[in-house]
Amino acid sequence: MEKLRNRRLPASLLLEGLIALAMFGVLTTLVLGELGHSRQQRLEELRQGEVLRVAKMAIQTRQDQLTINQVSVQVDKSAKSLKVYHEGKVVIAVEKK
Repeated sequence: MEKLRNRRLPASLLLEGLIALAMFGVLTTLVLGELGHSRQQRLEELRQGEVLRVAKMAIQTRQDQLTINQVSVQVDKSAKSLKVYHEGKVVIAVEKK
């Protein structure tokens, strides 16, 4: 054990190790950040898909308002158009010519 404590390493080896550790930290941070971003994007896509499925169900069942799985849509029908709203935004808009 005494031999290990008294052993001296060149400063260049220690510096290389420190640089490698820093690069590993940066790469890990970048990868984890992208994973988080990708997950948020996937959740948004799933939410939009759920809104479209609920909108389709509301149209098929001829309901003016439908709420399923905490997703609520409103259907606005007229003689020439059909619009579906979710949280005040138009999700589907169809017009007759």
